[in-house]
Amino acid sequence: MEELIILYKNTTGIDRNLYEIIIATNPVKAYIDFEYYVDNNLEMQNHYIGSNCCLKIFHYLLNFTHHTHYQSENHIDLALEEFLVLEAYNTQKISYHFIHANPNILFENNITLEKSLISNIKTIPHLQSLSFNTKQDEFSFMQSRTSALTTENKNEVLNSINDHLKHHCIFQNKLTPINKSNSLTTISISKNNHNNFQHETAAKFIPFIENIIKSDENHQGYIYTCIPGKYNKNLLFFNLGGNYRYCPKNGSHHRNNPIAILLDTKKLIYTIRCKDSECNNNVLNWISIQ
Repeated sequence: MEELIILYKNTTGIDRNLYEIIIATNPVKAYIDFEYYVDNNLEMQNHYIGSNCCLKIFHYLLNFTHHTHYQSENHIDLALEEFLVLEAYNTQKISYHFIHANPNILFENNITLEKSLISNIKTIPHLQSLSFNTKQDEFSFMQSRTSALTTENKNEVLNSINDHLKHHCIFQNKLTPINKSNSLTTISISKNNHNNFQHETAAKFIPFIENIIKSDENHQGYIYTCIPGKYNKNLLFFNLGGNYRYCPKNGSHHRNNPIAILLDTKKLIYTIRCKDSECNNNVLNWISIQ
């Protein structure tokens, strides 16, 4: 990896491309490109939703026979154990490269890779718009003639999404209908409604977290989710959505860094954790809330 970084820094911008040659007779790994156009999705508060969902889908497909334990696991953490994720972005779009790095899952050639994924996709009717182009060796989400979310199954799909949120989050922002299109309800996140926050301990600290967010008028953020610590149950992870990008270590804003505020409910201390790759978060600066 260090050699790749040196090579990257010493090449011109136009030459900064990384290719993996795939020969039909050689073993291949799953390799997926995902591009997200920011300027076409300005209403989205969290630009990582699409890439996270895509990564979860491919992790699920490549581990189809071992998914029963997912009920008690974090999907993204499991996916990152097997995928190398590379990110690049500019003002128009964010590009992701998902490289399946598990050496135990190699395919004889691109045809066996196609057959393996397609056979799994057929068992998941909601993914009917996912296609595989054999000639170009690429995956793509094609616009299907029939909607994957029909009037008949919309409640089932939305209920499964809500069940996932309830299981992995102490609370989440309330989903409210805003308009209807083709007899289907479009949903959006109501950012300021905390009436459905079920965790009493977390709810007590909501005003404190919101005061931190509002301490600077440039912080256009809000509490997106709150998740308890996996090992230390006294810890609460308040993940922030919107445009909250302040880095306490640099004393400035990064271009693209989600923020989480960690709060210890027993010791009554908190810290702001910047998730930018440039920051080293091995040592956190804890502050008393009193």
